[in-house]
Amino acid sequence: MTDLFSSFAAVDTGEDMIAAEIAAGTVDRKLLNEVMTRVCGASDATGAWTQRDSFELLERGLEHFHDGRNRRGIPIEPIV
Repeated sequence: MTDLFSSFAAVDTGEDMIAAEIAAGTVDRKLLNEVMTRVCGASDATGAWTQRDSFELLERGLEHFHDGRNRRGIPIEPIV
């Protein structure tokens, strides 16, 4: 996914933003579109990114969120 963004800093920023929204429980399609547009510098309407790309960023943000919980010693409950 790094070829989508102009820098690794953009990827890190996107991951951080998504992880924070996951923690707050406020992730939705609109937010994901806003983060992608901000990180990529243009909207999906211009062809700068696709929904598939946004789901990649969502996955990376989720991993980032889980890693942060693990570092703080907060157990991650399995979904049953």
